Amino acid sequence: MMEAPPPYPELRILQQSENPSPFHPIPDADLTTYTHPHTLLAVRSPSSTVLHYWSPRSPSTASIAPLDSNIHTMIPINLEPSSIQLIRGFHDLGTFTLPTTDNNNDTTAISQFFSSLVGNITHDVEPSSEIITRLSAAPRHPPTDSGLSIQVFAIPVQSNTIGDLFGNGVHKLVWKWAKPDSYYEPKTGFWEVEMDRAVEDGEWRAGRNLQLLVRGVSSKEFEALKKHRVTRLA
Repeated sequence: MMEAPPPYPELRILQQSENPSPFHPIPDADLTTYTHPHTLLAVRSPSSTVLHYWSPRSPSTASIAPLDSNIHTMIPINLEPSSIQLIRGFHDLGTFTLPTTDNNNDTTAISQFFSSLVGNITHDVEPSSEIITRLSAAPRHPPTDSGLSIQVFAIPVQSNTIGDLFGNGVHKLVWKWAKPDSYYEPKTGFWEVEMDRAVEDGEWRAGRNLQLLVRGVSSKEFEALKKHRVTRLA
């Protein structure tokens, strides 16, 4: 009986401990950069859902500036409350019925309602936190045929700036979902020009309890993102 030939010198059997380690994606640097909290309000009326953001007043004029110095930005969205609830820290602030007149449309009635809440906020902070406090004491008129019923939601977001989301040269906001504690990959999404797309993509890929990252960009950067989605911004 012939003996088996000796093994080739270069032949080596890998032991279990020698198996290559599984691939570990590099953590998204945005998770350590976009850590500054901000709060947006989403207002849902029978005709639309709109995000509201009030920029803080500058430190030099905080005590004397009129109400109009709080720049009020409104961004229409198409998300249902069931989708907005997927955002981590979402809070339902309640339903309010606003008085309306024949001369007021929904937008005017809502603007007047929040203007009454923003008044006399003189310190250099984003007014959203104070508005939320004042909403808890705002009267909730019973629904009437002539009144406008609105739902108000608080939506926490995180950005790369501690101050105003609309700083120098910023005209638009872009959005990105993140879920760093997810067991699955990916843990972050693309930068989107619409909040709707960011939340919908996050729901599809990661479920609920999503963090929402936000960044202010120029109009030129915004138009570029419409054409090419990216995971990182310069």
